[in-house]
Amino acid sequence: MDSQFHYEKKLSDIDKIYYCNHCKTFLKELEDLLFVEEGSSKSFCSEECIEKFYQHLVDHFENQDKKLREELDLTEETCLKFVGKPKLMEMVLSSPSEIWHTSNEIQEEYFCFIRKVTQKGEDPFYLVINCLIFDNKPSFILSATATRDEALLEKYRVEKKLDNNIVETSEDLNEVQEGFQTVEIEEELLEAIELKKSQLLANLLEERSPSDIPIEKFSMYDEFVEDTLQQPDEVYKDKDEEGDTILTYIKAHELNGISFYYFCVCMKYEKALKEGIETLLPIITFPSLDGEIYDIYKRGVKVTGALKN
Repeated sequence: MDSQFHYEKKLSDIDKIYYCNHCKTFLKELEDLLFVEEGSSKSFCSEECIEKFYQHLVDHFENQDKKLREELDLTEETCLKFVGKPKLMEMVLSSPSEIWHTSNEIQEEYFCFIRKVTQKGEDPFYLVINCLIFDNKPSFILSATATRDEALLEKYRVEKKLDNNIVETSEDLNEVQEGFQTVEIEEELLEAIELKKSQLLANLLEERSPSDIPIEKFSMYDEFVEDTLQQPDEVYKDKDEEGDTILTYIKAHELNGISFYYFCVCMKYEKALKEGIETLLPIITFPSLDGEIYDIYKRGVKVTGALKN
């Protein structure tokens, strides 16, 4: 009897052993493991082991980019200086314009995030990040590059385009809901809105406090968009550099006992207005705990009253 108990105990102990796929260190708790690939059992004991394990893939993707640039004579694009800038990289990963997916026959998956970026004094360019995904979030960057060349960009649009909702991203602007009406938006205007969104997000990353609500948690506050637009505490009307009318809706809310501001920055759709439909196109919406952000976004003339459908 004692021998059987001892045997079962030993088997139980073996079942609970885990190990790092790189250094082979044994770990007893599942919580001690780090994962970077969705649907994969590959696990690691530290960030250092993750980097060492995937170094061959990093080298492969970087060499691939180098080869493509040599073929297209694009080895010295000026926008390459923006690669690796933390705030721009975060913007692409948290709010991409495009997500592309490729996989092999043993279900190893790779993802490419693309976003058009604007910087003051610079022509627009695209930031491209190849990465792995875990728990619906980018988990490990394999390579990053920047380009203004459509031919090079097309090389990264491989295999399958995914819906942006595989990660926490901004709203799709192809259709804007206005009461019970749906307003179709032309492609040229969508591109203009994307440029405005890119600049506003870059500014927000510069202005916000490191202790403010993390960008990756913004989607948890989406439920406050409608109430902020319908019953704002304050609305500010202003003109941007392109001459478009910008309306900023601000409302104080509470979640789990914590008070915060919610901001909806929108643009008036003049074409729809001429057709008798008052329409606002959302550019960026976000929560903040920071009183300084509140002061920054009180721009222009204060307007009273809520949004009317």
